[in-house]
Formats: sequence, structure tokens, C-alpha cells
Amino acid sequence: ETLRPQFEAKYYRMEVINPITGKPEPHQPSSDKVTRLLVSVSGIFFMISLVITAVFAVVVYRLVVMEQFASFKWNFIKQHWQFATSAAAVCINFVIIMLLNL
Repeated sequence: ETLRPQFEAKYYRMEVINPITGKPEPHQPSSDKVTRLLVSVSGIFFMISLVITAVFAVVVYRLVVMEQFASFKWNFIKQHWQFATSAAAVCINFVIIMLLNL
């Protein structure tokens, strides 16, 4: 199997003898593998927690806005508070999705 040029360029000094072929091959140290794994896993957990936080924030926003609309004295808003709350939450969800898509 041919090695990727980037891998071979980075690890060309660290060689290990392949027990099957008997030829020297570039070697990636275990500490480097663990470091890359920890960085990747922490990035994934950060993004998952960011999404969960965004969803929770929209739910809290809907509750707060629903309470505020219910206390309005203007009848039009009192009659259509569900639509206004849902429309605002949809807009916020859209913005969050576009930002997280970047």
C-alpha cells in the first residue's frame, strides 16, 4: 500500500521495520495518535454541546416571549401570540442553523 505524501513527509525520520516485509516504513508515535484523537473528540463534544445549548436557548426564548405576549394589552397580539412566537423562533432557528453550517 502506498503512503500518502503528507504522512511520509512528516514521519520520514521515524521508521520501524515491518515484521512481514522486513522493510523500513514511516511510523507515527502513539503519543501523536492520542493527541490527535483527543483534539478530535473534544471538538466533536464541543459542537454537540453547542447544538444542544442552541436548542435549549430557543425553547427558553419561546417560553419568555409567550409570557410577554400574553401580558400585552393589545388584542391583536393576544389573539395571535402563538403565531408570533413560532415565527420568531423559526427565524432564530434559521439563523442558528446558518451560523453552525459555517
